[in-house]
Amino acid sequence: MSRNPTSWEGDLVEASGPLATIDLKSRQFSVLHATVDIDGNGPAFSNEPHWAPSGDRIVFSFEAGAAEVDAAGKTLTGLSSLMESDDAPWTHAVGWLGRKCVAFISGKTQKDAIHKPLRVLMLDNQETVSAAQLLCVAEDSLTDLVAFSASLRVRLVDSKLLVEGGRDTFVLPVKDARYVAVQIIQQLDNTRVPGICR
Repeated sequence: MSRNPTSWEGDLVEASGPLATIDLKSRQFSVLHATVDIDGNGPAFSNEPHWAPSGDRIVFSFEAGAAEVDAAGKTLTGLSSLMESDDAPWTHAVGWLGRKCVAFISGKTQKDAIHKPLRVLMLDNQETVSAAQLLCVAEDSLTDLVAFSASLRVRLVDSKLLVEGGRDTFVLPVKDARYVAVQIIQQLDNTRVPGICR
């Protein structure tokens, strides 16, 4: 479930930790060991995990960065250094775009990043590009994001949730932005995903 990034208060470490998966049939959970101890510095303090459409990887954020872990929890790959720049050292993974690209926001701080347009990390060549350029949409439609998919965007603007991507934009009033949580269920249809990300 994606939390509203505009409502992050306090320390994200308080509400995060190593990743775990649960088998719904057996009700058994498994801690993904690669997120338990990062280079001898303790747990990843992961939050907002997103399964890859292929089901074999999970991308997640932590306090000021992002990483990817295989579904078995054996291999952790840091993504922050590929996403950040000198003028935007704070990064946050927003989700997958296809199975080969990770959508993210970046900025000087978390509050700065929220208002910046979405970017995409192409895992095959480890380059980043504007999501607006890849998706052929206006950059301002990719700011203030609460949730994202190739065909749908949910943004929080002026105490309203804007659900965009189809022919119509739906506007939902929000009483308290701190309690907004949105999860977009990814469709199996890949037609809106750029070829480089499929």
